Amino acid sequence: MASDNPKKAELRQHRENADALEKAGDWVGAVAEREKAYALAPRQGTRMQLVDALSHAGETERSYRLLLEALADGSVGARPIRRGFHQAVELGDRDALPMFAERLAALLADPDEQRPKKPRMSIWHALVWLGEIDIALGHMDAPAPAAPAAGDTPSPRAVVVDPGFAPDTGQGHNFNNNLFYLHRFAALGLPGVFYGATDAGAPPEALGFDFRPALTTRMYTGEIPFDDLQWHRNVNRYFEVELDRQIPADDRLFVFHTMRNTTILGMANWMLRHHADDGSSLIVGIVDSNLGAHPSRAGIVRAIYAETFAALKQLGNAELLIYCETQSQIDTLRELGGDTFDIRLFPYVAAGLALEHATPRAAAPGGPLRLGYLGATREERGADLIPALVHETRKAFGDRIGWTVQLDPGGLARLADRPVDEAIAMLRDDPGVELIDGKVSTEDYFAMLDRMDIVVLPYRQRYEVSGSGVFVEALSLGKVLVVPQRGWMADFARRYGNEPATFDDATPDAVLAAVREAIDRHADLSERALAAADSWNAAQGSAAEIGRWLQDRVAGRGR
Repeated sequence: MASDNPKKAELRQHRENADALEKAGDWVGAVAEREKAYALAPRQGTRMQLVDALSHAGETERSYRLLLEALADGSVGARPIRRGFHQAVELGDRDALPMFAERLAALLADPDEQRPKKPRMSIWHALVWLGEIDIALGHMDAPAPAAPAAGDTPSPRAVVVDPGFAPDTGQGHNFNNNLFYLHRFAALGLPGVFYGATDAGAPPEALGFDFRPALTTRMYTGEIPFDDLQWHRNVNRYFEVELDRQIPADDRLFVFHTMRNTTILGMANWMLRHHADDGSSLIVGIVDSNLGAHPSRAGIVRAIYAETFAALKQLGNAELLIYCETQSQIDTLRELGGDTFDIRLFPYVAAGLALEHATPRAAAPGGPLRLGYLGATREERGADLIPALVHETRKAFGDRIGWTVQLDPGGLARLADRPVDEAIAMLRDDPGVELIDGKVSTEDYFAMLDRMDIVVLPYRQRYEVSGSGVFVEALSLGKVLVVPQRGWMADFARRYGNEPATFDDATPDAVLAAVREAIDRHADLSERALAAADSWNAAQGSAAEIGRWLQDRVAGRGR
C-alpha cells in the first residue's frame, strides 16, 4: 500500500492543478494536467474530465474521439452525450448520429433527467435529418398535445398559424402580420386563435390576442448542417406533427402565413389529411427568401413547393387564397405547379398599419432633411455600410441633414468582424444623429419612420427576390427611397410614380452616390413620392381583398 501513496499523491496534485487552471480559465494548461492524471489513472472519471477540458480548450476532434472511447467502454452522463451529439454534427460524423439519437432518447425517457435550459439546435437539425421526429420533439421540450377544447368552439372561428410569432415582443414585421389579421377579425366580429412560438412570452392583455405557444422552432433556416432534400422533407414532417399535436381538427377557417420551404409542405399534408373534402377555407401567405436567393438550395426548394402544390390540388372543395411578396416568386411558384391557383401579389399585407400610426407629410421648407435606416442589423440589409454612410453625408451636407439609425452594435461588430466601438461612438456623439441600438415598439417604429424624409435601403442578396416591409411602409408614407436597381423594388416603386435613387451594387461608393442624389433632388423626388403614395394606397388591395375574402367565408358559414 505504501508504494501506491506517491502515485496517489501525484494524481491528486495533477487534479488539483487542473482544477485551479480551469477556474482561472487556462484550459490549455488544464488539458496538460488532465492528460497526466489520465495517464496515471486511465479510468472513466479521469477520461471524462479530460474530454471536458479538451472541449473547453477548443480541441473538438480530440475531445470527441476520446468521448467515443468512453461511450464504448461504459456509461456517460447526460451533458457529455449532448455535447458529443453536437460535436458529431460539427465534425460531420453522420455514422455516429443514430447512436447519439438512441442515447438521447434514453435520457429523455428518464423523468428525473434534468433538461438543459436551451436545447442545442444542431442536435435538432440532426434528429430531423434522421427522421427521429419524436426524439426531436422531446429534445425541444415540446408542449404536451393540446387537450380537446371544453364546451363548444365558436363557429366560425379563424385559426392563425405562424411559427415565428412572439406576441410579447410587440414589434417587428412578423408581429405586424399577426396584428393585421387580428384587426381584420375584429372588424368582422370573427373570433381568432393564434398559434406561435413556444419560447414566446404571453402577449399584453390589451392587445387582445388569444395566443397559444405551440411551435418549438421558428423555422428560419439560415445555415443548415444537413442541407439536402431529406432534411427539408423531414422538417416539414416535423411541422406537420406539431400541427397534429396542437391544432384542433374541427375548425374550418385557417390562415397559415409567413410560410416557407421548411413549413409549407407540412401545412399542405396536414390539411390534406384532416380537411381534404370538408370545404375548409385556407389562406396561405408565402414569405420565403429561399425562392431564388440560394442557388445551392434551389433544387431542394423547388421540389418542396412542387410537392406542396400536388397536395393542395387534392383538397377537393376547399377555398384557397394564396399570396406572395414579389412577382418573380409568383412566376417561380407557377412553374412548380401553382399555375392552377390564383396566387396574389401582396408585397406586405400589414403595410396599412403604417397609415394607422402615422400621417405622410412633406419636409418643412428650409428645414433639415431626415434620412433613416431601420430594421435588423444584417448583412443582406447593408447594415455594415451605415456608419460610414452617415459620416460621409454629415461631412458633406452638415446641418442640412440629420439621421435616424437603428443599429445593434454587437450585430454590427459580427458583420464587420472587428471592433466597432469607435464607429458607434461617432454616431452617438453626433448631435445630428438619432441612434437606436435596440428593438422598438410598433408605435415608436412608425413614429420614427414618419419623421423621415429619405429612407435608405442598401439591400443586397436575398432582397433581390424577397419582400421588404420597410420598403412597402416607406412607399405607403410617401418617402423618398434609396434602393437597389437590381431586383424588384425600384421597378415596383416606379409602377406607382415614385422615382427612387438607385445603386447598381451595394458598395460604399455606389450607395453614397445614390444617397447624395436623393438629397440633391429631394424636392422633386418628394413630390413624386407623395403622389405615388396616394396611388399605391388607393390601388394596393391586400387588406381589402383579404377582408372581403374573410367576410365571404364568414357569411357563407353563418348560413
